Amino acid sequence: MPAFKISIVSPHGKAFEGECESFYAPGVEGDFGVLAGHAPMLAMLRRGISKLTSGNETKYFVTGEGFCEVTREAVNVLVDTAQKVANLDEAKGELARHLATTGAK
Repeated sequence: MPAFKISIVSPHGKAFEGECESFYAPGVEGDFGVLAGHAPMLAMLRRGISKLTSGNETKYFVTGEGFCEVTREAVNVLVDTAQKVANLDEAKGELARHLATTGAK
């Protein structure tokens, strides 16, 4: 599967920069996925779990509110928070803790 460049950035720095074959994000109008060759778009993101895959490897991130810009060359994710986690279960736990401590929905 073809790969594309992606960067996930928050005010605290880059959570990830590299290449992946697919990216899934929590959009405010519904979750969405991006593959190489996706049409350009700009989407607002809600707090949730983002996922990217490359080969047999999957990386999970707990991401905050922000934007996802898809261009023909790359995907740029700009969020207020981004934390890489080891697996989906840890991502769900971190998201639940964050929502409980901030009162966010």
